[in-house]
Amino acid sequence: KHKDQVKGIYIIPSYHNPTGRTMPVSRRKELIGVCSQNGIIIVADEVYQLLHWGSHPPPLMVCFDNKDGGCVVSVGSFSKLIGPGLRMGYLISKNQDMLDRIMDQGFFQSGGGLCPYSGAIVQETLRTGTFVKHLNEMRTEMQLRCNTILQTLADNLTVGEVNATSGGYFIWVSFKPGQIDTKDLDQHLEDEGVFVRLYPMPDGTQGVRLCFAFLGADLLEKGTRIFCSVIRQRQLEKSSL
Repeated sequence: KHKDQVKGIYIIPSYHNPTGRTMPVSRRKELIGVCSQNGIIIVADEVYQLLHWGSHPPPLMVCFDNKDGGCVVSVGSFSKLIGPGLRMGYLISKNQDMLDRIMDQGFFQSGGGLCPYSGAIVQETLRTGTFVKHLNEMRTEMQLRCNTILQTLADNLTVGEVNATSGGYFIWVSFKPGQIDTKDLDQHLEDEGVFVRLYPMPDGTQGVRLCFAFLGADLLEKGTRIFCSVIRQRQLEKSSL
């Protein structure tokens, strides 16, 4: 009778991958209310929560989970903030029973815990205040990179809708059905030295994820100009059919 019942939901509420969007507070509360009533666990992937500039995102999902024995597990990661090689993260939940069951797994218990060496590095950065200094520097740099792409898109993109994020790693550009010829678009861009991810969406739109986490502002500006040029060419090809 209940074999198809939903048991869990996975979400990225702040600076979503790939869209860069952030879930509003009203939607967070509504989702938690429904899941709490129906015994559904929410796994909130909030690895970009601290990586913001300008306005702050809403608090962690777990902050809206006011019930004892709540339904939310917020997941964070130092890998997104210090270095991907760390593979070090953390869980936050008001449901102590669920946390105990997770931590009781042999995966966590064996060998004295996960990545003791990486854990010691993270602990030291937190203890000395190095982490906060690094995070502030990272926010400044990521804001520069993000704004470089956004300005280049504003100056050169002739079609499409841009989601102007203020945090995370990604900018989302969406195209309505029929606006451009998206066939092999990612391969065409790759031939020009630009690597993007193309996402067909349920509503018929095509989305492109632009990532600014790896390259510096100069290369991002160059790559975005090429992206806009290819899109403009595809738009002309589409209109000539």
